[in-house]
Amino acid sequence: MREGCGDPLKLNESGDGGAGLYMFQPGTAKAYGLNIYGNSNKTGVDKYHGRELKKLIKENKNNYEKMAKIDERFDVYKSSEAAAKFLKELYNKHGSWDKALSAYNKGKPAKNPEATNHVKFIRQYQDYYNKRDN
Repeated sequence: MREGCGDPLKLNESGDGGAGLYMFQPGTAKAYGLNIYGNSNKTGVDKYHGRELKKLIKENKNNYEKMAKIDERFDVYKSSEAAAKFLKELYNKHGSWDKALSAYNKGKPAKNPEATNHVKFIRQYQDYYNKRDN
């Protein structure tokens, strides 16, 4: 929910090239086995790629089935599998979930990851869903 707000066709609001439920950048998506639209390999900001994705979604009239085939960052199942692999690797590398979550968002863990807005929001979602299960 923190990344794509539950919208599989979501684009990063800054237009930086991040896309889908997990806001994968093109290079990161490719590294985790997703096929993407275009030829960008950037793991960071790519405004050109962001503009191209915005046009592509508009041309395909926000059609999930079409977009999920064109760019697998929009495929709920495939992008979820890729995000889980990415998070698992980050956890194994950094030794804590807060550091892994912080690194997912910024590329490397923050000095105090538990104090970042990203980790705080994720923990709020976690608390909400844990309460629902009890």
